[in-house]
Order: sequence, then structure tokens, then C-alpha cells
Amino acid sequence: MRLGLYIVASLVFMGILGAFVYSINAGSFSYEVFGIPLNLPIAVWMIIPVAVFMLLSVFHLSFYGMKNFFRNKKWIKDSQSLNDSLYWSVLGEPKATSFNTELKDSASLLSNAKIEITNGVDGLSPKLTEALNLKLDIESGKYVDLKANKLAKVLSKDNPLVVKNNINKIETDALFAEEVMKNRSNYSDAIFAKALSSFASKTDFVKAKKYIKSFDRASFLTLLNRVSAEDSLAINKDNLNEFVSQLKSDLKCSDFMAIVNIAKSQFTPDDNLKLFKAYASENEKAETAYLYLLLEYEMISKAQEFLDEQGSDEFVRFRAFLELKKKNAQYKITDLMRTHQICNDA
Repeated sequence: MRLGLYIVASLVFMGILGAFVYSINAGSFSYEVFGIPLNLPIAVWMIIPVAVFMLLSVFHLSFYGMKNFFRNKKWIKDSQSLNDSLYWSVLGEPKATSFNTELKDSASLLSNAKIEITNGVDGLSPKLTEALNLKLDIESGKYVDLKANKLAKVLSKDNPLVVKNNINKIETDALFAEEVMKNRSNYSDAIFAKALSSFASKTDFVKAKKYIKSFDRASFLTLLNRVSAEDSLAINKDNLNEFVSQLKSDLKCSDFMAIVNIAKSQFTPDDNLKLFKAYASENEKAETAYLYLLLEYEMISKAQEFLDEQGSDEFVRFRAFLELKKKNAQYKITDLMRTHQICNDA
């Protein structure tokens, strides 16, 4: 019962009781308390025990009411803490949250847990519903503006949702990939790798040169293999040299053969021979490509000179080709070898 209603009901009851007794006996009764004589109507004497009982019961109800109030307040606080903890776990960014004893032993697990949800859930709080919808949108491939949700500065750059969200943007916004390239330190390695791959699949050699130090072997080959007779992607000897110089320790024999295929369609034979002679002198992995180029351009004597400088157990296939060439001058290197099959690392 509500305390206020109880007090009002008690006062009404005492009023009715006093009126009833007074209607029966309007006399007075005298009683001495601590030497002080009290002469009160009988109706008042009848009300006094009820009033004392009411005061004691009001104190009792107030005490336990306050006790229940603080207990409920504690549970409400725990409920809010649990809601917050679930919110951050859904977003993949669990945070340390304090709970009272009743929940601490189990709910504190959420401080180190991430929640994976495969379908929508009904009946959640607005905050959890917002987190769940955001998570499902991102995982479905949509880009979500985290700034609008006040999460951009809260979620870490390595958070799986942040990574996936930025990858979604890279796939839908061609300009964003270059923005990531410009501000590498602001993004995780996974996002940068995706941006680099996307950038290499859309840019040309002039723009790519700005970020040459960020390019790796895979992204360089992605860019290189897009060069065609119809679109040179602004490739020239200078920017090709810069990329090869930057990546020379990572490039394989098969990579130099891929460069040969592109160079043949873009540069003159003299330019190609100069390029690959220089590459071969600096990197033994380019020797196969240089030798192949000599033979394709029918520079047999130079190819023989090159082979004479190598060990007899090296470039066996090329030596065999030269022997066949001596017997039948009509053989061409392209008749017997495919560039993508020459190197053992292909």
C-alpha cells in the first residue's frame, strides 16, 4: 500500500472511531502521566492507541520502503550497466563495466566478450537495437557513417566493424581508397591493404608514383597487368624503373617475365634491351628475362656470350634452345617456351 494513502486512511479511521465513541459517551476521563494529570474526552483516549500504532507502522513502512528503494535503485543501475555492456559487446568493443555482487560473477564476462548475431532480435532496448542494426548493416556490405552515430572516435581502428565498414566504403567510393593511401596511419593494416589493392586496380602509373613507397609486389603486378595496347596507363621507362628499383628485393623471376611481356608492347627493342640488361646486372632474378629478350630479338651471339659467362648447369632450357637453333634457324623462342612457364617460382 502507498504510504500516503495509508496515512490518509488511518486518519479517516481515527476520525470515524472518535466520532463514534463520542456519540456514545461524550464524557471525559482523567489519567496522570509523569505526575501530570490529563483530562481528555473518552473518544480521544480511544484514538491515542490507534494513533501510536499508526505512527509505528508508518515508521516500519518507511524503513522498509527506503530499503526496497535502494535495492531497486541498485538493480536499475545494474540493468543500465548490463545494457551498456551488451551494447559495446555487440559492437565488438567490450569495455570494463562494474556490477553489484549479484551480477558481478557472471555479467562481468561481457567486459571481455564480443557478441555475434546472425539475425534480428525483437524486444531489445533502443540502444541495443541501434547497435544491432548498425552491425547487421555493415556486415551486409553497407557503409555506415560512424560520425553520425558518434562512434567514429570511440571504436578503435582495428575493430572488425570499423575495418569492414571502411572496406565497404572502399568498394563503393573510388576516391576513398586514395584518401586511405594519403593517411595510412589513421587506418588499420587490413584497410590499407584493401585500399592499396583497389587503388592499384583503378589508377595509372603517374598517380601511383605518388605512393610508390606504399606499393608492394602484389599491388605493383595488379597495376602492371592492367597495361594494354589500348591503355598504357601512362607507363614509361622512368616510372617503370622507379617501381622496379623500389621493389627489386621482392620481385621474382616470374615478375620480371611479366614486365617483359608489358615492355615488349610499350617500348622499342633497344629500350627494352637496355632496361633488362641493367636489371640483370643488379638482380639475378632478372637474368632469365634478359636472356629471353635476347633470344626473342634473335640476338643469338649476345645470348651465347651471356650463357658462356654462367655455369653450365644454369639456364639449361635456353642452352637446349640454342642447340636446336643451330640445327634449324627457323625456331623461335616463342615456339618452345611460354613466358609464364619459364621460371620455377611462377
